[in-house]
Amino acid sequence: MRDLNFSNGFDWTADDSRMYYIDSFSDGIAVFDFDSDAGTIANRRTVVTVLNDESTPCGFTVADGMTLDAEGHLWVAMCGLGEVRRYSAEGELEHTIELPVLGVTSVAFGGDDLGDLYITTAANWPADHPRTVPEQGGLFRCRPGVTGRLPHAFAG
Repeated sequence: MRDLNFSNGFDWTADDSRMYYIDSFSDGIAVFDFDSDAGTIANRRTVVTVLNDESTPCGFTVADGMTLDAEGHLWVAMCGLGEVRRYSAEGELEHTIELPVLGVTSVAFGGDDLGDLYITTAANWPADHPRTVPEQGGLFRCRPGVTGRLPHAFAG
């Protein structure tokens, strides 16, 4: 890939036909066609636009880490906004989880039934920021009502 800024989240669909990718400072989430036999990606297009919003409490908003659930929907950590968002495979916003911290960094499903959504947050938030709270840097867990899936196996 060319023209990369700050690579963060990526995941593949269960059928290996698409790869989702977050370049945090490129205003959104891209999807590629994926050829698992050749190990190649092609046809980059934006599936979700996430514009940097300087009016947010911390002065920026970027898509950070992400995962796919068992239904093929994207769960995206919105750093600077204090949210996790669920998008359909077509990029429609379906659900938002608000957190008390702004530095939401990544998400992953776990637990015995893969029904727990774990949310990581940044610990190095400015101490003088008005939205700095003791939970900053903590690991959060919720049960969003959908399950994750087993990790994508790496063949190499």
